[in-house]
Amino acid sequence: MQQKAFVVMGAAALMALMMACGESNSPTSPANPSPAAADGTTLKATAPALVDPIGGKRIADQQPTLTFKAASAKYATGVTFTYRVQLLNAADAPVEERTGTGLSVKMNTVLDVNKTYKWKVRAEMDSSAGPWSATETFLSLDIPKAFNNADGLYDPLTDGTTIGKFMGSITFVPGKGVRLEDFSSFIQYALPQTVSAGEFSMIVTNIGTISDGDKTKVMCMSQGLGDIITNERRYTLEKRNTGDVAWRMITHDLQIDTEGAERVHVDFHGSMDYLFQSVWTATNLRVRIYEGGASGKLIYDMGKGFIGRGYDPNPHYAFAGAPTGRSGATAATVPKIIVRQVWLSRNPRPAYANK
Repeated sequence: MQQKAFVVMGAAALMALMMACGESNSPTSPANPSPAAADGTTLKATAPALVDPIGGKRIADQQPTLTFKAASAKYATGVTFTYRVQLLNAADAPVEERTGTGLSVKMNTVLDVNKTYKWKVRAEMDSSAGPWSATETFLSLDIPKAFNNADGLYDPLTDGTTIGKFMGSITFVPGKGVRLEDFSSFIQYALPQTVSAGEFSMIVTNIGTISDGDKTKVMCMSQGLGDIITNERRYTLEKRNTGDVAWRMITHDLQIDTEGAERVHVDFHGSMDYLFQSVWTATNLRVRIYEGGASGKLIYDMGKGFIGRGYDPNPHYAFAGAPTGRSGATAATVPKIIVRQVWLSRNPRPAYANK
């Protein structure tokens, strides 16, 4: 449901309230500046009734949408309140607060998976506050199976299955991911819509500093399935055969890439996990590599800004590894790398994708 932003009561509504309630110090005014009631409230209104989620229900989204029924003024009609929605963890510590006039609000916080959360709401007007609603509980999203939908792409690759399309020689490594055996091995994903700003990331193991090939790639994106080297909306992240890291993105109006000394040498260790992460907005691309996984040491961090209409491939494809283009097989996939936990979404990478 659509969330409404914070607003101040309009003049017409305020006039109606004054006509209904008399002067602001009248005992019939909802926003009475008199001393607080025994429950600490200073607004003559009922508590909102919580609708969803309640009763420990498990939600199906990483960010909860909280819905409730309006409060009523005790001595007036047609009053528009602002509502304060408070999200708490299981220990009653505040997680997030939002205010607005709507009766449904999607919170900004991306919740931890499979945890109990609480929430409550109260009506407010000017500097006065009504009673809090009863507190309700719900369970956050459990670790999902693979998906490729409007929320983005997630493919764990650790259970012997994939939602992508395997190309070339590929081997499942139980509990570790998928080994892309040679230059021509890659996984192809067709996204249902363009992700014009978001994150594309995956965990990579069995990657060494020195490897076969030339301008070999860990991941890439394209517009359609045309040649990846000449594609008009390509993004490529290379781990070259010498250990140098290079990348390129072609947006609607501009090309940004690493040039000369910007192609930084990185020492990789085949036994370690590496998170390769690409994050882009309407004006910037940033590439990071973490040694030891998502919570590990940041060993590469470089970005560039751009102007114009941004990254807009249509249709939008993504690849673990890379298809062979006109530069030949030795400029395609880094051979023998093992990939898992592929994430591509307008939302940040969640904790459950870091295992």
